[in-house]
Amino acid sequence: MADQTITVQTCTLNGQKEVAAANYEDLTAANDGICVIPRDGKYLFHIIDAAGGAVVTFTHGDGFLSGQGDIDTAALTINLNNFVVVESARCKWLSGDDKGMIRITTTAAVKIACIALP
Repeated sequence: MADQTITVQTCTLNGQKEVAAANYEDLTAANDGICVIPRDGKYLFHIIDAAGGAVVTFTHGDGFLSGQGDIDTAALTINLNNFVVVESARCKWLSGDDKGMIRITTTAAVKIACIALP
């Protein structure tokens, strides 16, 4: 299974952020998404499911909130804008091959982008 890197976009407090189509990554059941977290904090993931029915999972890392487990979306509705806010203390890996990353899996094809919240 290949990993698809999701580049974190930044947003300033009281500022606007446009996310271009090129900033979305395609994830499928055959490739995981990995998001390298530049700093601890909260991250907004925007997910679009063109077919409908995908379930996206943000796996828990090994930080101090990891005991709360994975974050799973409900089955996504076709072409709606879906948002998930992820706290790095729950999903970021502090050790191993995924150190400094959040790992994301999906059951079907989706487009996903990430914005670091101020």
